[in-house]
Amino acid sequence: MKTKILSIIALAATLLSLTSCDEAWTPNTGDKTGQVSLKSLGVEVSTAESTVSRADVDLSDYIITIVNRTSGITEGQWTYSEMPEVFALPVGDYTVKVKSHTIQPAEWDKPYYCGEKDFSIVADKIAELGVVTCKFASLRVTVKFADELRNVMEDDARVSILAGENGTAMTFTPDETRSAYFEVVDASTTLIATFTGTVKGTAETLRKTYSDVKAGEHWIITFNVKEYPDIPGETGNISVDGGINVDASVTAVDVNGNVIVDEDVLPSDDRPGTEDPGTDPDPDPDPDPDPDPDPDPQPSDAIKFASETLSFDTANSVDVTPAVVHITAANGIAHLVVNITTTSAGFEEALVEVQMPTTFDLAYPGSDKEVFESLGFSTGADVIGATAIDFDITQFVPLLGLYEGTHTFKITVTDQNNLQNSVTLTFIK
Repeated sequence: MKTKILSIIALAATLLSLTSCDEAWTPNTGDKTGQVSLKSLGVEVSTAESTVSRADVDLSDYIITIVNRTSGITEGQWTYSEMPEVFALPVGDYTVKVKSHTIQPAEWDKPYYCGEKDFSIVADKIAELGVVTCKFASLRVTVKFADELRNVMEDDARVSILAGENGTAMTFTPDETRSAYFEVVDASTTLIATFTGTVKGTAETLRKTYSDVKAGEHWIITFNVKEYPDIPGETGNISVDGGINVDASVTAVDVNGNVIVDEDVLPSDDRPGTEDPGTDPDPDPDPDPDPDPDPDPQPSDAIKFASETLSFDTANSVDVTPAVVHITAANGIAHLVVNITTTSAGFEEALVEVQMPTTFDLAYPGSDKEVFESLGFSTGADVIGATAIDFDITQFVPLLGLYEGTHTFKITVTDQNNLQNSVTLTFIK
C-alpha cells in the first residue's frame, strides 16, 4: 500500500486471487496477536471555533501511549515523531492516549492537551486508530492589576496563585503578562490568590479563596481598589489611609465561551456556583473555548450530497456506473471521513490482506495517499477547504461484485465551522 505497485489492476488481481482460494485460506491465530496501525493515528486539538489538525500544529513531541485496558499495563510509549508505523500486540482491548507533554504542577504559558481512544486487537488483523481529539485539560489563570490600583501601590506588589492545597505557587508581578497553567489532580480543586505589597505607604495582604475550580477553565483575576468615601479609615482585609480597600474580581468562561463567573467585587471568599467547566487553550488573552471532543452535531444543510446514479435510501447495484457522489460544503471541507463495512468475511479479509483501511479521512490520508488516489479519490489539499468535490468510487465498485454480501460506504463531511452531515451508500451482491 506504500508504492505505485498497488494500482486498481493490482488490487483487483489481489482480491480475485483471495476469492479463488477463500475456502482454503485460514488465518493463523495460534499466537493470538494482531497489529495496530499507528500511521493511521490522527491528532487534532479542538476548540469551539476551530479544529487544529496535525497539519497546523507541531505534534513532534506529543506523547503517544498504548495501555492495556484490562491490566492497566503500558504496552508502548513514543513521541509522535518517533512512533513506529505498525505495532504488534496480543489480542485484547487497549486505549491509545495522546498528551501534549508531561504536565507539571505549574508552568508558564504551557497549556496541557490530552485525549484518548479505545481500540481492540483481533488475531492476524490490523486495527485502524483514526483521529484522537485532544482537549485543554489544565487550569489557566491570568492576573491583572487595574490602573486605579497601580496608581497607589508600590513596586513590591505581588500576587501569588496556588492551585490545590499541596500545589506549586506561581508569583505574578505587575509586569507579568503570561498566564500560569496548573495541573488539576482531582475532579475539582481550590484556587488561592494572595496579594501582598505596599499600598499608599502601608504594607497590605489580601487572601481570596475560590473553591470547585475545574480543569479546562480559564480564571482571570483582577485586583483593584474599592473606595469608601463616607467611612474614613475603614478597616478590612486590606485598608489604607483615606478609606481605600483592595479587592479582587474574577471572570471565568465555560466550554462554550460563556461567562460563568463575572463578579466586580466578590462578597466573600467563596466562589459562587457555576455551571459547566470552561477553557481557553489559546495562549491569547481572549478566551478560546474548548468543546466536547466528540460532538454529535445535527445534520447541517450547509453540507449536501447528490448523485445522478446512486441512491442514498435504497440498495445500489454493484454494476452501477459511474458511481459518483457530488459533495458541496458552503463553509469549506475540514474532514471527509469514509467508513467501509461489509457482511462478507472474504471481502473483509481481502481488505486486511492488502492493508486497505476501512475507516479513513481523505483530508488527512497520511502514508496511504497514493493508494487512495490510485482508486480515484481526491485527498489532502484537494479536499481541505473545498466547497465542491466529487467522491468517485467508479473504479472501486466493480471490486464489490467479487463478494456475496452487503457492503456500505458511510461518508461523513465536517466543514470549517464544525458543522456535519453524512450519507450511506449500500451495495448488495
